[in-house]
Amino acid sequence: MTRPSQIRRIIAELRQALGPDVPAWEILQLAAIIVEAHREPEKLDFREPAVRPPFFALDVDVAFRRDNGWKVVDFERRQGMIFGDEISDNHYRTQSRLRSLIGPLKWPRTEMD
Repeated sequence: MTRPSQIRRIIAELRQALGPDVPAWEILQLAAIIVEAHREPEKLDFREPAVRPPFFALDVDVAFRRDNGWKVVDFERRQGMIFGDEISDNHYRTQSRLRSLIGPLKWPRTEMD
């Protein structure tokens, strides 16, 4: 069974067990962690030529078409992208620092006469 199909099945089970109150991104994150914990480590043989280009070298639309975007989402999660709506711990500190360096953070206004 492929990793995306394992994640989909676990998401369905978690959604049924946890109910609609849990955000989808948390369920996706939990499913990815569960699959990662129970899968065999990937064995790479670098002597064999690559059959297709690596995932990160693909165009975004091609990567999304292959498995409905699950691999893209997982790749971004591993790179540190946050899928929640929560503001990071250093958000206000970063905004304050930016304001001190470049001034107020506002979109330029275009006046119409």
